[in-house]
Amino acid sequence: MRVDLFIIKIYLIVYAFKAVKQHFTPTHDLITLMHKFTEMVNLTITLMIEKNLTSRNSVSKEIYHKLTDYNMPSYYCPEAINKAVALVKTYRKKLKKKQKATMPHVEKPMLSTYYGFKIENSKLMIPIAKRVYESIPLNAYVRNSIPTVKVHSFTLSAYTLSRNWERGRFYGMHHYSWC
Repeated sequence: MRVDLFIIKIYLIVYAFKAVKQHFTPTHDLITLMHKFTEMVNLTITLMIEKNLTSRNSVSKEIYHKLTDYNMPSYYCPEAINKAVALVKTYRKKLKKKQKATMPHVEKPMLSTYYGFKIENSKLMIPIAKRVYESIPLNAYVRNSIPTVKVHSFTLSAYTLSRNWERGRFYGMHHYSWC
């Protein structure tokens, strides 16, 4: 009697990210940038619901040129789209499950991106215009907790700076067998 055994190996790469927060006092330029970013997210949400856009790609094609009218560095446009898509997906899931769902809207000023920024001399350099950066000094806790790996993103809210970085890659392997 012959038994056929099929083994499938699936390799997984899991990225672990760590986030650190610190308080800061935003400058007038950063407050203006945060309000513009919030308006960009809200515009994207409104147009997604009006035009029934679902995929990130269709949203980008339809809305990206409108976001460039905000006169902000282009680094922030993809992240504004990502935030809006996430909020609208959650809204639509709730509607589908017939749960109470309110129209998504971002009220608190915020700013987020995953590229275009840099860290120099223990300061986070945030782009506010073409080749113009605003610096936020990093406190001792944040400086000591930053490993020598790639910083992934940052998010600013009214008085909080949150930074995420890649902590490491973990490799795993799963075996599936069928007889």
